[in-house]
Amino acid sequence: MKIAFLLPVVSDARAHKRISGLKTLGAQPAVLAFERKYYKGKDLPGGYITLGQIEHSRYHKRLIPFLKALLKVRAAVKKTDVIYAFGLDMLLLGWLACLGPARPFTAVYEVADIREVLLEKGLLSRCLRRLERFLLRRAKFIVVTSERYISGYYQEIQGLTDLRYLVVENKIDPATTVKAPAIPRRQNGSILKIGYFGVIRCRRSLDILKQAALQSSGRVQVYLRGFPLGVGSLEKVVQSPAVTYGGAYVAPDDLPDLYGQVDLVWACYPYLGNVTGNHCWARTNRFYESCYFKKPMLAQEGTEDGRIIEALGLGLCLDLADDQAAVERILSITSQELDRWQGNISHLNQKIYIMTNEHTRLWEMLTREFSGHIQGAPNELDD
Repeated sequence: MKIAFLLPVVSDARAHKRISGLKTLGAQPAVLAFERKYYKGKDLPGGYITLGQIEHSRYHKRLIPFLKALLKVRAAVKKTDVIYAFGLDMLLLGWLACLGPARPFTAVYEVADIREVLLEKGLLSRCLRRLERFLLRRAKFIVVTSERYISGYYQEIQGLTDLRYLVVENKIDPATTVKAPAIPRRQNGSILKIGYFGVIRCRRSLDILKQAALQSSGRVQVYLRGFPLGVGSLEKVVQSPAVTYGGAYVAPDDLPDLYGQVDLVWACYPYLGNVTGNHCWARTNRFYESCYFKKPMLAQEGTEDGRIIEALGLGLCLDLADDQAAVERILSITSQELDRWQGNISHLNQKIYIMTNEHTRLWEMLTREFSGHIQGAPNELDD
């Protein structure tokens, strides 16, 4: 099966994982991707067709780049069986490329974030939600990284109760990730080192971590690694000997080194206030990575990750609405708590954080759907 993968950014590690997993099972990928200022990431083994440059979040400035990219996408989809779109803008681009005599619109839509603009009450947001519903009725099925996207957003907000979908969480792919180190970092029980990794885009998280370090009399240290987005220069934000920024990294190659240097991982999603939104439903990469590398986590109350972390005793939930209370709770963490959390993580069922048959299930769903033999009710594919 020939699949045209449409990516909003070429370095997206999740998209790379999906492409690699399906290629292993027999897919013939044609990757088309936009460029933007983002983390570098690994090179795609088979290369890709560039669709030009776009800017992060500035959706009103994407019209001209999209129009320029349309011919390339149109030419590519004529030669493929399926369009696999990462995000709503890519789904729209794929649909536009199939208008006219080009080819039927046979598409799959993968969702890992629900953008704020889709959740607001204004005219633009209502139009975008209507556009998404229009496109979803024409897509074959949807892939989500969290079950809560279906119940919390598509059913409750979009009113779509008949979606055919598959959940593929952001779990670790053991085929591409180095085996987790067996030796924990904690050599000095008096020092607590907290790691905040990935796309660093939450200023409140940075402020809480910095204040915890400053008020700890040297007991708490913070280690930042990743790509800053919307928080300015991390070197300027840090300005404290207890907080260090080690620059960007390449996933999954650098993950053992990152997680081997810390005792506790900041797994909070960017703070958006006491509103219902993407942070309530999303599942962070840091959750799965922390489980894999046996590191307890600090999560945000009211989130899906926080619910699971609290239920399984894998770390601590914080109320980011009260930043001083969050700081004080971090400062009160004991060695006994850390040992208990790490012990619970060490005994976790690996299916919680390591991929098993997810890509096989996705591949089977693709082949059945696009071979014209699929039957059954529109719900998640059973094991």
